[in-house]
Amino acid sequence: MSTMKKYVVLLGLLVGLCAVAQAQRPDMSNPKIEAAKIAFITDKLALTPEQAQLFWPLYNEMQDKRESITKAMREARQGVDFNNITEEKALELIALKRETDKKMLALNNEYIEKYRGVLMASQVVRITYAEEEFRRMLLRRLRERRGDGTPGGRRRGNRGQDFE
Repeated sequence: MSTMKKYVVLLGLLVGLCAVAQAQRPDMSNPKIEAAKIAFITDKLALTPEQAQLFWPLYNEMQDKRESITKAMREARQGVDFNNITEEKALELIALKRETDKKMLALNNEYIEKYRGVLMASQVVRITYAEEEFRRMLLRRLRERRGDGTPGGRRRGNRGQDFE
């Protein structure tokens, strides 16, 4: 199969996967970002069309479980004044954080094994790096859109003036 045909097949597969991913994860805020993430990670892992077809449902399943695990922690922290937190509340949050970390470790271990069923070890290792690289790229582009590339779009000569 020629290189061009491979790209056409991969593009078609990615479009289909994006539709499936969006249907499975309706809470995703931006389908363009999700499609870009799928394309980026697929490229960084050098997934074959067959691997992509098996990998992305697993990946989305893991992301949903990850979201479910961290939801309790986010809800517990919401509205907490950390400058005036009671010892009781702090201990409660510490216990919840430890439990969340344990669940995330178990989830990561479970999905490493599942990923190994469809990917080579070298591809599994690159998943986290590809996710981090995508996040950095996305943040860099967001900063560029906001202005001069500084966080929040603030101009470098404008320090402290935001609070006047």
